[in-house]
Amino acid sequence: RIRGDKAANIEQAITAYQQALTVMTPDTLPNECRKTARLLANLYADEGRWADAISPYTAALAAAEVLYQSALSQASQASELSETSNLYRRAAYAYAKAGDRQTAVATIEQGRARSLRETLQRDRADLTAIRQINPQLVERYAAAAATLRNLEVSERSTRLSDNQSTDIEAALRQQGTEARQTLQTCIAEIRQIPGYDTFLALPTFADIAATLQPAQSLVYLIPTPNGTLTLIFQLQSREVGQPSTPTITPVWLDSFTESELRQLLVGEEDNESTGWFKAYYQSVLTPADNPTLKAQNRERWFKELDRITNYLWDAVMAPILLNLSPAPIPNPESPLPPTATLIPTGYLSFLPLHAAWTPDDTTPTQRRYACDSVIFTYAPNAQALDAARTQAHTPATTLLAIDEPLPCTAPPLPNSAQEVAAAVAHFPQHQVLRHTAATREAVLAALPQHPVWHFSCHGSSDPRNPLDNGLLLSDGQSLSLRDLLALNLKEIRLAVLSACETGMPGAALPDEVVSLPTGLLQAGVAGVVASLWSVSDLSTMMLLSRFYDFWRVEQLPPHQALHQAQLWLRDTPNGEKVAYFKTFLAEFQLTEDIERMAATTADYLYKATISRRPQENDFEHPYHWAAFTYVGT
Repeated sequence: RIRGDKAANIEQAITAYQQALTVMTPDTLPNECRKTARLLANLYADEGRWADAISPYTAALAAAEVLYQSALSQASQASELSETSNLYRRAAYAYAKAGDRQTAVATIEQGRARSLRETLQRDRADLTAIRQINPQLVERYAAAAATLRNLEVSERSTRLSDNQSTDIEAALRQQGTEARQTLQTCIAEIRQIPGYDTFLALPTFADIAATLQPAQSLVYLIPTPNGTLTLIFQLQSREVGQPSTPTITPVWLDSFTESELRQLLVGEEDNESTGWFKAYYQSVLTPADNPTLKAQNRERWFKELDRITNYLWDAVMAPILLNLSPAPIPNPESPLPPTATLIPTGYLSFLPLHAAWTPDDTTPTQRRYACDSVIFTYAPNAQALDAARTQAHTPATTLLAIDEPLPCTAPPLPNSAQEVAAAVAHFPQHQVLRHTAATREAVLAALPQHPVWHFSCHGSSDPRNPLDNGLLLSDGQSLSLRDLLALNLKEIRLAVLSACETGMPGAALPDEVVSLPTGLLQAGVAGVVASLWSVSDLSTMMLLSRFYDFWRVEQLPPHQALHQAQLWLRDTPNGEKVAYFKTFLAEFQLTEDIERMAATTADYLYKATISRRPQENDFEHPYHWAAFTYVGT
């Protein structure tokens, strides 16, 4: 209210909200309750009255849950998730401010990648014990879950847009409603069985704590209008040999607010050269037939990538490292740094947090990166990471490689053959689908036959329509996120997506993390290597060639192998890189056509690119090595 004393107006507003909430309860008027309680909670938060904010945030979350559970189609569930927006993040922030760190962890986990978590729980539920008690119930549950899974695939493939509907879509939604109601009935019956009262319920703090492993911390990053909260969740032991206990360390980044994050991503309105997205898309969308402008915009993108990753050091990652570095339990069997799994929420998912840097204290011309002291992986949430671990025991026996599907309207990939050669050289049993053979039908048929996949191709992404994100195959077809979500695979150890923008998530529901890596985790893949931006064909080939050496020869786990390959590409001089690829050609038995192409690539490296400056390093910029992240385990 404009008139009157501000403090008095706020108190009147609070009273009005409180009175309204005696009528608008989660059970009677959930939509009105969610809106009203959220407004009251946010008002308290903006006033710094954190203890007062807890009750209305709890009511808003309860109302949101009632509304979500009543949504019986994918479209209506997405609508409800859109309505909650940053509610879980703001509530988790308030719980932590009020001193309830365990509820803060549980709340942010509940609101992160919910569709993924629920699908994993539903489709991988262990019902062995229940089958001994009530086999008919298990059969009804399995049938309802299978029906719902198939209907979800059909609904995704037939939806035209958010505002359009067809008779087919309406029929599918009706069938989906019936299947969900049947499944909910089965779940309710299962919860009546002793010991299963929380079956497929929202994750609790104990559930999340059970996913912790030694020497691997979970790091939730939670941006809000009041600042960013980092929750470092890890196992610690006070004394050697003593049992470890889960601890939560909050790191308050008060100056890094949602508005600061937005400015990093979209830039200043009156400055066309600033902003992550602005500089990036100007670079990649500039036509190749204007080489001067293309070079200018590429240089602008490089500078903005440098500026933002430098900013992220002081704003985000340095305080995290200060609290993280001494905490994880060391692994005596590994000389490598400890691992931390980042779970960035909101729009932080678009940024390479592992590449945050600062000038080195001893050599100012050199840089110190966040990934120098900790190996960072990424995950959509803790339970998805835990589900991936069950797949990680799959032996990596055979490889499926996709080598530059043709014909393709995108630019050629001259180093694809060398990259695929490096991959298949480590797998005596392999299948390569090259050029015209890499059709969508052939790829889909081959995927279940191999526990390791390597895609060397072009990728496409649209943050506004992430279900259309995909890997371009022969004849203009693609393997899309819709396709991946339709898969129900088992025992897939690793997918390497060597293409542009394969790790970029959707922008409409950032906390749902709709992306190719999460689609693969849902399909049954344990780990995914994917890129956050349009990458260089040459540096990608070098990075992933070295990755397979670290993984298959030096026997490092895949996430550590990627980390070491990134440091190698970043830090070694040109001459060492040339020597490596010469050695590669001498050591491995290659087919004639691959050897010819690989030799051509090595010759190109030797003559045209880096051998004339053997002591220099042409690939130290984060653009060349930091795009690829490891998602999963």
